[in-house]
Amino acid sequence: MNTLIDPLKRIARDLVDKKLWPVAVALLAALVAVPLLIGGSSAEEAPAPVAVAATAPDGPGSKSLITVVDQAVTGKDTRPGRVADPFYDPPDPPEPPAAETAAGSAAPAAGDASKAGGTPSPGAPVETTPAQPAEPVAAPVYYSTVVRWWETEAGKPQPIRRLTPFGGLTDTAALYLGVTKADGNYAVFLLGPNATSDGEAECEDTECRVFGLKSGQTQLVTVQPPDGSEARQYNLEVVSVKSTTTSAAEARTMRARVHADGRDVMREMWNDARTAQALRPIQYDRDSGLLVKTAVAVGDAPADAPAK
Repeated sequence: MNTLIDPLKRIARDLVDKKLWPVAVALLAALVAVPLLIGGSSAEEAPAPVAVAATAPDGPGSKSLITVVDQAVTGKDTRPGRVADPFYDPPDPPEPPAAETAAGSAAPAAGDASKAGGTPSPGAPVETTPAQPAEPVAAPVYYSTVVRWWETEAGKPQPIRRLTPFGGLTDTAALYLGVTKADGNYAVFLLGPNATSDGEAECEDTECRVFGLKSGQTQLVTVQPPDGSEARQYNLEVVSVKSTTTSAAEARTMRARVHADGRDVMREMWNDARTAQALRPIQYDRDSGLLVKTAVAVGDAPADAPAK
């Protein structure tokens, strides 16, 4: 024990004799205080745990049934008329005349035989333009849908065009918008303002105003008139959704076909704010014959919604 205490005594005596004991006391205090300070700061200044929002389970509208594309790709964000038509197909711009294309090319410099088409001088390097690989051309395809629609007794399957209304031209039950490709081909429908539905459909939005059905799937559509009269119920069955490869000219013709009353019915439905909200981001891509969707911020009101 003395072997441990004696050196400490000698060190203490030397510090007192040399008047260095205040330094020793300060060092000892620092050794004691530093761990306390470090422990206190970690308890007081530690960042608060970040709350992680719980992931909502899959439900209607949790994932997009319709392919979301950049709005710049479709180029259809500006729509004519007071009531916007999201399925308006502008005509293709005319091809520039061949003379205009030729006029823009510059003549080769004098003496440049290789560019003028003459025989190059011996030893002169011959310029060649590497062949550019041809871009793959998408096969001309159009999509067709066959459905059964009945109120009391199932009828025969009938092919339908885009914008076919169901349940009447006024207080319409549903409107056929077209085809989308998700995990298969879906026929997509828009519910009327006074309609609800239940069945096997995949919902595009949280209120299921826009829904899709695959071949063999059925949906029950109920229309409750606002005057409180008796509700009407309809059955909608998608018999088939098919793609057909054909010539480019016929594909363009088939993609352009719409129901004769479809646009008028759609404009009438657009006057309902909820219906317009669901319809607004959806557009028809005439190059693919499919429905696409532009990203629209949640809560954005339709540009042409009627004032309240």
